[in-house]
Amino acid sequence: MVIIDARYVLYSMIVLALGMVILAWWLGTRTPARRRAPLADEWEHAPLGLLILTGHREYHRANTTAQHLLGLPGPQGILPDIPWARTLLADRAEARLMEEMRGRYHQVEIAEDRVVRWWVRSGPYGDIVLLWDVSAYHRATEAARMLLSTLAHELRNPLGTIRTHIEILHLTNVPPDMRQQSLNILRDEAARLSHLVDQMLELARLDATPELDLRPIDILPLVEQVMTMLRPHAEKKELRLDLIADAALPPVLADPERLYQVFFNLLDNAITYCRPGDTITIALEDQQGGVYCEVRDEGPGISAADLPRITRRFYRGTKAPGEGSGLGLAIVDEILKRHDSTLHIESRTEGPERGTRASFTLRKAT
Repeated sequence: MVIIDARYVLYSMIVLALGMVILAWWLGTRTPARRRAPLADEWEHAPLGLLILTGHREYHRANTTAQHLLGLPGPQGILPDIPWARTLLADRAEARLMEEMRGRYHQVEIAEDRVVRWWVRSGPYGDIVLLWDVSAYHRATEAARMLLSTLAHELRNPLGTIRTHIEILHLTNVPPDMRQQSLNILRDEAARLSHLVDQMLELARLDATPELDLRPIDILPLVEQVMTMLRPHAEKKELRLDLIADAALPPVLADPERLYQVFFNLLDNAITYCRPGDTITIALEDQQGGVYCEVRDEGPGISAADLPRITRRFYRGTKAPGEGSGLGLAIVDEILKRHDSTLHIESRTEGPERGTRASFTLRKAT
């Protein structure tokens, strides 16, 4: 009979267990990156994008955020052969030459409305890419840049006029009628500058705010309020304002403050360019696709050459280049886009249907 000392059995089991632990650790360090997934699993629904690159253009892990930001079809696959992907591969190549943990940052426009910033770091089991969406910050930066650029351009002429008439007022032998004329010009130019700055700030706020506070509102009282506000201006120009509306209009989904701006700008624009005796009509109609809204006038109309560019910023048209700021319709267009609506402008300069028609449709709240 063979007698085995229990101590040797215990020692053998301990040595065997330690050997298995060491073997498991060694195999873990030798396992390819595609099998080491716990970290990627933890990042699956993180607000930051995680992408792990292997091979030349292959990626074997992309979490939900990375798929959305880059437009990837799934968690594994091959990067598309498009500009942003080529830039990412170039950044990965440079990251491999950098010191450990430094990585490389880059900001890239992925789509027309999406700007992404990434950090690429080379690793032994795959190159790690962290991504985050900076579209809102990019929009705000671009809006500020455009604001400063266009504002400087548009302020040049009125400021030059103001400086000229200030110099005239400093002269000692200026006739009273000329002095009064200069004062009137200074008053008008100051009002124009104030209006221009206000509208530029409105556009900048719209550019930096992609979403509005849409909620159910009753559109008829809002339109009546706009008409009450502008009626004295219309009567001063001997214009007639009419309102045609269905008896029971459903609530619409809109931002009340911004929708007020839409009707105010359209009506004010019509009053500005209409002639004495013309009629301006606001029509509201309940249709299957939503509430149809229309502002039409009997004014001189917009030429066919100007019509495609009428909603561009600072575009005033050829008939009255000195009137207005050229921003009213641009603001209307931007606001309606954020209401999932589109501004349509039709105009004729001759014939019995001469005039301009601006229309759009708002979604019903119910």
